[in-house]
Amino acid sequence: ATLGKLRTIFTSLRQNIPQGFRFAGTAAKAGGSGIGLLAFAQQNPFAFQVGVSTVKTSVADMITQCAIEGKKPSEIDWKRNGVFIVF
Repeated sequence: ATLGKLRTIFTSLRQNIPQGFRFAGTAAKAGGSGIGLLAFAQQNPFAFQVGVSTVKTSVADMITQCAIEGKKPSEIDWKRNGVFIVF
């Protein structure tokens, strides 16, 4: 029963993926004018990875400040977060 529910959930999620995300990978591989995040990642791997690491580092610092240091989101030290992003 649980496996059936998971299959139903994943099928529903797969069907609701926006068009640009769903087919961008095949369009980029085929040399087409793929649009979306996957096409950008395939065509610009270095720039995409820089963006991913920047966002990941920023979010990790925000989680640290809120979860470990006990700050509220309005109390986040943005200067410190910026230093993490640049470093």
